[in-house]
Amino acid sequence: MEKIGSKEDILTIPLSSFMEDEDDNMFVYTVENGELKKIEITSGINSDDMLEVTSGLEENMTIVKEVNSTYKEGMRVEINK
Repeated sequence: MEKIGSKEDILTIPLSSFMEDEDDNMFVYTVENGELKKIEITSGINSDDMLEVTSGLEENMTIVKEVNSTYKEGMRVEINK
């Protein structure tokens, strides 16, 4: 038998929250002053619906939950809670 490893206190985001650019860099968007801001992230493992983020984000940061290719950095947005 082999023991399966586990992690505690990991930062995860929904898979729908990140995209990759033309250089295969992963990123998410936050909103600052009503505009989208692109933040590059580094990932770890993922499940069917969540992605571990190993760098680029901090706990309690707010990110755009579902991104698509029409979003661009600097684009004006309105937050719906």
